[in-house]
Amino acid sequence: MSFELTLENIKRSYLTIGFISANIIIFIVVDLLLGDEILFLLAQYNLSISQGRELWSLITSFFVHANFIHLFNNVIGLLIFGSTAEKYYSKWQYLMIYLISGFIGSVFSYLLSPINVYGLGASGVVYGLMGAVIILVPKENRRLYLYCAIYVIYSIVYSFTPGIGTWAHIFGLITGFGIGFIIKKIRVRKLKQSRD
Repeated sequence: MSFELTLENIKRSYLTIGFISANIIIFIVVDLLLGDEILFLLAQYNLSISQGRELWSLITSFFVHANFIHLFNNVIGLLIFGSTAEKYYSKWQYLMIYLISGFIGSVFSYLLSPINVYGLGASGVVYGLMGAVIILVPKENRRLYLYCAIYVIYSIVYSFTPGIGTWAHIFGLITGFGIGFIIKKIRVRKLKQSRD
């Protein structure tokens, strides 16, 4: 089963389109209409979390973005890896990868980052989807691995910019890879059982 990143295939990626649309709408409403006060309330602020406040931000933080470039970078990642993951995983598995990768990325960003920093953006999710795609997509799909390499290299260069949540990237990737590995093992086991 091969998958090409074409306009037709992207159009069928309803969950990915939904999440991208949600991120764009939230950006317009929060960043452009409501302003910084709401943005900071939804972003992950480590000091508040350490005091047991604003725990929801471990989830809401990966739906808000600092600026247009930040949003654009993550939308491109969601478009590439989200639409690919949606082809290879069920809708429920996709949702699980999306939400758990984002949440685990936020948790480890909180645990390993300085106490006085904010964390926000869907990059932990993007890396989770990338990890899930890497584990399941056939090795002959070389173009996808090229996309992964370009995105990772860009992220490494971009990570030298102050305020980038590198820990969210790393643990989002590990989480997506782990979930994908478990799903792949279950599929292989079921396939073997059906042949016996």
